[in-house]
Amino acid sequence: MAIRKINPTSPGQRGMTKSDYQEITTSTPEKS
Repeated sequence: MAIRKINPTSPGQRGMTKSDYQEITTSTPEKS
């Protein structure tokens, strides 16, 4: 799972990282 660095728009977000769920989520919904 990739870790994204957030573009700091305020001093509180300077060292913030966020998990990227792009690898585990599908782009199209499952057909029922």
